[in-house]
Amino acid sequence: MNDAVRVTGGEPNLLKDPRRGFPSFGHFAHAIIHKGRSDERLRIIASAPSTFGDEAVGADGGFAVPPVFAEEIFVMILAGDSLMPLCDEQKTSANGMIYPVDESTPWGANGVIATWQSEGASLSQLKPVLNSDNMRLHKLLAFVPLSNELMDDAPALQSYLPKKAADAINWKFNQAILQGTGNGQPAGILNAPCTLIQAKDSGQLTQTISITNATNMLQRLPPGSHGRAVFITNTSTLGALLSLGAGASGYGMSYEGDYVAGTNIPIVGRLVGRPVVPTAHLNQFSTQGDLVLADFSYYRTLTRPGGIDTAWSLHVYFDADASAFRARFRCDGMPSIRAPLSPPGGALTYSPFIQLAAR
Repeated sequence: MNDAVRVTGGEPNLLKDPRRGFPSFGHFAHAIIHKGRSDERLRIIASAPSTFGDEAVGADGGFAVPPVFAEEIFVMILAGDSLMPLCDEQKTSANGMIYPVDESTPWGANGVIATWQSEGASLSQLKPVLNSDNMRLHKLLAFVPLSNELMDDAPALQSYLPKKAADAINWKFNQAILQGTGNGQPAGILNAPCTLIQAKDSGQLTQTISITNATNMLQRLPPGSHGRAVFITNTSTLGALLSLGAGASGYGMSYEGDYVAGTNIPIVGRLVGRPVVPTAHLNQFSTQGDLVLADFSYYRTLTRPGGIDTAWSLHVYFDADASAFRARFRCDGMPSIRAPLSPPGGALTYSPFIQLAAR
């Protein structure tokens, strides 16, 4: 046994190396298809799912991907157009979490509020008004079959496979954050009872977006959200948005290739001062929900530490001379408030999530 895998004190040195002795992900995949259990590095990290298979054969249940490569895939999920960095990200090693929810406001009639007191008067007795939200992790899988011809080339796998797995998981999770049903998947913003629907302008023509659409949405944000909120829009609306122009007031929109502050999420411009993030996950132009104004700090995501669980199987497509890579992401998500907020002395309600009605 070589130095990389020599056992000292009952534990292989290999298990202390986050790459498990492999210089790259491509070399790891290449070793699986060409060496199998003859490679001591693979034999040490081999695992089987249950006693229904041969526990001595790693290919029955896949080979555990070395953790550093799994982390690289998770980093790729958070890159580019992922909405997760905008959210209130929580992590748990359990199957779920229960969160206390306090939806009282400083100006409300109950909950923790401040009151003026006269000298010598009895103090007002106040108590918090708490509910709870139960979040439970759901399973999101990316399953990637690969021909053994592709696996012959380690450099190709290094660039191809992590990106494909990350793209697939990122696409589905973004979709769930915006449009998830909450049934076996996260609860999305568009379906949430706390989300407001901003009516179109009086007499507004179909297939249009106006500056007043945007300003009316902006005034429905709660105080504190204006510096964090972003417009999320279907790519089919961009022509109409850009046709507004910046205008003399600067309230319109002009093309601006930039990023949401503090992230690598690309934007295409700013509308009434807020970043505009294009996506294919919202509804088509002129239908309800083609333009959304959101403060994602009010959206809570729950994931496992490390993010990604990955494995490899040689036998799934044995008769097709192919192998399969699996990436599993356990997650949940939901808005952290249940209903719109009623402002003091006003008729318009507030919400961190506003979608534009159909025009």
